Order: sequence, then structure tokens, then C-alpha cells
Amino acid sequence: MLITVTDVSKHYGSEEILSGVNLRITDNDHIGFIGLNGSGKSTLLNIISGSMAADSGSVSVTNGTTIGFLHQNLGIDNGRTIYEETLSAFDGVIAMEKRLEEIRHGLETETDPEKLASLNEAFSSLSEKFQAARGYYYKSIVTGTLKGLGFDEDYFDMPVSVLSGGQKMRVALAKLLIEEPDLLLLDEPTNYLDMSGTDWLESYLNGYPNAYIVVSHDRYFLDRTVSTIWEADRSVRVYRGNYSAYLKQRDDEIYAQQREYEIQSEYIKKQREIIKRFRSYKREWSYGRAAERQKMLDRLEKVEKPEEKKTVNIFFNTQKVISKNALKTADLSVGYDGEPLVTGIDMEIFHGKKIGICGDNATGKTTLLRTVLGELEPVSGEIIYGTGVLMSYFEQYHTDLDRSKTIVDELVDYSGADTLDVRNVLGSLMFSNDEVFKTLGVLSGGELARVAVAKLMLTKANLLLLDEPTNHLDISSKEVFEQAIKDYEGTALIVSHDRYLLKAICDEILLIQDGMAYYFKCPYEEARAQFPEREKTSARRQAAQAEKSRQQESRSRDSSLSKNELKRLRARVKEIEGLLAELDREKARIEEKMKEADFYKSAECTDILLRYKAIPTEHEMLEEEWLEDSYKLENSFA
Repeated sequence: MLITVTDVSKHYGSEEILSGVNLRITDNDHIGFIGLNGSGKSTLLNIISGSMAADSGSVSVTNGTTIGFLHQNLGIDNGRTIYEETLSAFDGVIAMEKRLEEIRHGLETETDPEKLASLNEAFSSLSEKFQAARGYYYKSIVTGTLKGLGFDEDYFDMPVSVLSGGQKMRVALAKLLIEEPDLLLLDEPTNYLDMSGTDWLESYLNGYPNAYIVVSHDRYFLDRTVSTIWEADRSVRVYRGNYSAYLKQRDDEIYAQQREYEIQSEYIKKQREIIKRFRSYKREWSYGRAAERQKMLDRLEKVEKPEEKKTVNIFFNTQKVISKNALKTADLSVGYDGEPLVTGIDMEIFHGKKIGICGDNATGKTTLLRTVLGELEPVSGEIIYGTGVLMSYFEQYHTDLDRSKTIVDELVDYSGADTLDVRNVLGSLMFSNDEVFKTLGVLSGGELARVAVAKLMLTKANLLLLDEPTNHLDISSKEVFEQAIKDYEGTALIVSHDRYLLKAICDEILLIQDGMAYYFKCPYEEARAQFPEREKTSARRQAAQAEKSRQQESRSRDSSLSKNELKRLRARVKEIEGLLAELDREKARIEEKMKEADFYKSAECTDILLRYKAIPTEHEMLEEEWLEDSYKLENSFA
């Protein structure tokens, strides 16, 4: 047991945020924490971390438990570079490395047999600790982690002080992951990552040796990284399984509660009718029976009716098209000023299909939508539109909205609809009464997103171009939006980092990566397994090679190692060779399995593919350790 939370409550002024929270966190728990904004998620993490006190109740932490917390107050503006700040996670390892060098120098110069024996023993003991602390490849870990989170080596020497808030969060995340605390607390970590960074973080967390709690609205991320869901709503309810398992349990609970409420309500109704009938007899015995039944009803523990949470109602109308093709591109290249960002875009999209467009930030996804819309000219190639295609565009930053207008005026001017129709649409999106007269310039990101959705609802477009449409929607609104797109009879091109959305509604996938377009005529999960690997030298391998070169320059050929250390290194080199061979065999077995006809339909498909993607990383780390140990053996005289 790491942490026990007992009857914790917290107020802000007169508002109760948390009430009677009871939880336990054990070794290796992987917890996803969900709930509406303001439901107390961040507050509870602060209380668990010790950075905030509860008003009542207690948090008991097992002695020696280390807690790492990714939060807004980072404390990393200290004059260091990105690399230096991240490397500081290994300060203890660096101190051990310096001490090992001192002992090694002593072994080279000492002549007294007793002192030599003592130095040998100290070197052997410290070497074991150094290896356990990942000392032989710690610089590789730093480089690999920074690259995994989106920092190319060109960024490594950049001062942390000049970074944006999101970049600072990624540096803090890198440092925190490297430290490997017993309990890792991550508050919306994917907000600062693009798709490849999120994929990397998923893989990292799936191999994380300790416990973690992740606050996230990324449902796909939760499905792939957690085995328990906490749901915050003043108190905290615990569900076993990932996000999809939570949804089923929650729906089952609501259904069961509704049935219990209906049965009890019918029972109470019948009892009241009997009581009324007894009283109507106006006899002493009948009054007694009526009183008995009334007491029984008064003692009855009432079942609450399930709360119907108010949410948006989204629907899209469409104008029918004449041709079966909505859109076709032929060797299309898109970009700016004649310079292509993306080349080789070949798509044939039939009417009614939902196409997901994914890839990292700044790769050309929005440029493609703007080119299809006609705002930009193709760099080369052509776009062929189906007869009768009418397009409508959801712009992710909402620069197309006039911030000086009221909500209702913006929509009336855009659509030409009358005010009553516009207000009906706004009402379905939870803009009520005088809210429709708010000026767009004072709206939040979520409110602006709902106005942009209203624009789509007021058109009869048969081709929707959607650029990150769910970025500012809460989970319940995302679910409604997804259902609306499923029910939509027209065609949609959807740029999104929301992989749960891509998985739920898209028939086909366009991946934009390294300036190339890859079109998959299959759903997201099947397409994802076919995404091409990036042709980049491993960050860890680059770092290992650089470190090896520095060591070759700084060490003399006759450096000494103790006999125990030599024995340990020879054994480890042999062990690594066996592990590498087993990984190669495992990879081959999975590749054979992937060739089976029903593989992608099997329940174990996702887990196997996740393991397949993790094998190269393990292989490279073992190779780097083998290179390091082999070099020491080749350049040492015992």
C-alpha cells in the first residue's frame, strides 16, 4: 500500500469541492482520473501530493514513498538549458559516476595491497548501484525521452526560460518520467503533445514500473494506459478496467438504478393507495393498519432517480448530392508560395464516408483542408469535386468568427436564417435566454466551439471540413458530437488528435507524416497498425555512440577494472546476447501471427500490436548496454 485517503473533504469558500473521499493506492496501480471541470480532480491530486491540506480527513503515505507531480507551478526557470534541466534528474547517478572515476584512478596508482583490495571492493559495490540506477546509459535515456516528447537535438541547448508554457510542461514531464517516482501524478499530460508524442508517452507508461494517476479527457489514451478509473463528482467512484470498461459499468449502474427507482416508485404508489383505502373505511382497526403501513413507508430508504445530466443536442442537416463521389484528389501537393508541405495525396472519397486526417502538428493537415475549401491553390495536382457538393468549414482557432458581434447576430448574418431558428439551435447547444446576446469576444474556448458547431448545424452542407472540432468540448459533448457525425448523411473530412473520435466514427484514414500522405481505406485501428515507421536513427543509439566516442577520447587504454567487475561484465554481455536473440524470435512470431486472416479481428490484436511496437525500443536499449559493456571489456586490463 502506497497511500490511503480517508474521509477527505475540501471547500472553496462556501462551495464543497470534495466530500467524504475514501481511496487506496497500491504499488503498480495505473489510474485514470476523469470528471467535469471543477469536479475536484486537480484539488485531490494536490492533497495527495501534500501541496494542499484537506479541510477534514487524512492522507496516509507509506514511509519512503516518492511522489512526482506534473502541475502548473514547475519551478524550472533556473537558467539551465533543456538538456541540462532534464539531465539534473540524474544528479545522483552523475555523482556516482564521478566517484567511480576517482576509485578507478586510485586503482591505477595505488600500490599498497590492502588499499587496493579496499578500492576493488568499493568499486565493485558502487558499480552495482550505478548499473541499477541506469548509470551506463543515463544520457541515452535523457536524449530518448526528450526526443520522444518532441524536442529535436537543435532544441537541447535552448534556455528553458525562453520556452512557451507548453514546452516547459514537456521539459518538466521528461524530467519527472526519468526520475521514476513510486507514484506519478499527471494532470492532462497529453494537452502538450502531438500524436507521436502521445504515442510515445503511452508506450512509456505501459512499461512504467511504478504507480501513476493520470487526469485526462483523452479517452483513447485512457483506454490504452490505465486499468482503473476514478470518477470525480464531489466524492470519487472507483471502476475497474479502462475507459471503455468504465462506460459499460456506468451505463449498467444507471440502468439498474433507474429500474430500482421505477420498481420502488410503483411499490410506494400501491402502498399509498392501500393506506388511502384503509382510511376510507373509518374503522379503528383500519386506521391502525393505515398507520402501520405509513410508518413502514416512512422508514423506507428511498432510491434516488438517476440524475439526467444536461448536455448539448447536436444534429447536422444535409443537401443530397447527385454523384456518388464527394471528392477526388490526383497526385495533389499542398503548401504555400509554391513550396509543398505535403505531396502524393491521392484519395477517392465516396459520398457519406467519414475520413480521419491525422499526423503531428504543423505537418500540413489544416493546409490540406484550406486547399480543399478553395482558400489556397494546390501546389500541384488537382482536386475533383462531386456534382452538387456544398462545403462548410469548422476552423479550429475560430478566426472566422467576428468577435465584435453577438452570438445571435453572427449566426443570423452567416446563415440567413431567422432569429427564432437561430435561437432554437443555440438552445440545443445550451445557450439560454440572454446568453445568446453575449459578444463573441468575451466567450471561452468551449463556448466559441459551440458557436462554430451551431454554424455547421445551420447549413445544409454535404461535405464538412472539420479542423479539431472537439478540442474544447467536454467528454459528454464529444460523445454527442460523435453520434451526430455518425448520423450525418453527408461526407466529412476530420482533422483530429482525438484518436477515440477517429476510432469511433472514421471509415478511412489519411496519415500525413514527414511531408508524405498515406491513405488507408480502413478504420483507424487497422490503419494504425500499418502506419510507416519514421526513418530516423534511434535517439538512444545516437547518444550511446556519442558517449562512447567521448569515453574513448578521455580514457587511456590500460584503464583497470576489478576482477569482480570483469566477471560481472562478461556474464551480463552473455545474458544480453541471449535476451536479444529472444526478442528477435518474439518479433518473428508476432509477424507470423499478423499474417493470419483473422488477426485484426481478434480480441488480443491491440495488445499484440502494442507489444510489437515496444520490441524495437527494448532491442535498442539492450544493444546500447551491450556496446558499453563490450567496450569496457575490450579496453581493460585486470
